Amino acid sequence: MRNKIIIPVLSLFVLLFIIDSIISITKQKKLVYIYTGIYFVLLYMVLFDRDTIDERLFSDGGYILKWLKLIFTNRTVFLNIFGNIALFVPLGILLKQLSLKPLVIGLLSLGLIITIELLQYITQKGIFDVLDIVLNILGIAAGYIIVKKTRWVDVQSIRSVDKFKTSH
Repeated sequence: MRNKIIIPVLSLFVLLFIIDSIISITKQKKLVYIYTGIYFVLLYMVLFDRDTIDERLFSDGGYILKWLKLIFTNRTVFLNIFGNIALFVPLGILLKQLSLKPLVIGLLSLGLIITIELLQYITQKGIFDVLDIVLNILGIAAGYIIVKKTRWVDVQSIRSVDKFKTSH
């Protein structure tokens, strides 16, 4: 029941986070910390605050070919695929803010996602799913690329050019 409320709230939060990052409103570190805290609490609730399953399950993602045929006709398949991507877009945005090299961000992302999948398996709050790992990494990459591509215009350089023009 709780996830029926948390998923839409998290979806709205992800959307606001992406919009905020694209238009670069969040310049205050305090606001970034608040976003980050809320995001991780909601992420925990979505990934771990659910009923325990009776057995430990592992999936190698072999079902993906069947799912690709159903992606736009089956609501559950659609939500699973796009939800796993969207859920981690904010993390890509946050990691981009750390100014680390892309390889380091990639390794951190992979390690974090595998750790989450292992924890879900160990705590029996989900299954260890290879497809989830791939989709989550795609979400992180999307967030990273969103920030990278939308911040190609440096506001400071525009301001310095304007100052130069007005001083001459």
